[in-house]
Amino acid sequence: MYIVVTFWPNYLDNEFPLFTDLTVFILFIPCFYLLGTGIPSQIIWQLAQPPYYRWSWLVFNYAVLSILVMLLFDYSMQTNLMCMFIGGITSAVYLMISRLLHLLTISDDKDKMIK
Repeated sequence: MYIVVTFWPNYLDNEFPLFTDLTVFILFIPCFYLLGTGIPSQIIWQLAQPPYYRWSWLVFNYAVLSILVMLLFDYSMQTNLMCMFIGGITSAVYLMISRLLHLLTISDDKDKMIK
């Protein structure tokens, strides 16, 4: 998180503000959401046992991060909602892919133990 905030583009004396905005929306905001939800989601998934605890903690984590984004980023409400949507999609895709890879790894390990 510190690295993403440290390398956040500076808008003062910027010659290409449109390029900076595109960079923020394409690169920095998804990275911010992935770091804010990716690592905690893996920890939550391992520690919380009942599925409803897992999902409730994941939704709570996403809600806290979305509120943080609304407070930190000085954009309009529509832009903040778009940022939250893009961040939510990238976080959900990351969680699905990591869970799928984890399940495939477990099934491969069980197959190797049987043989």
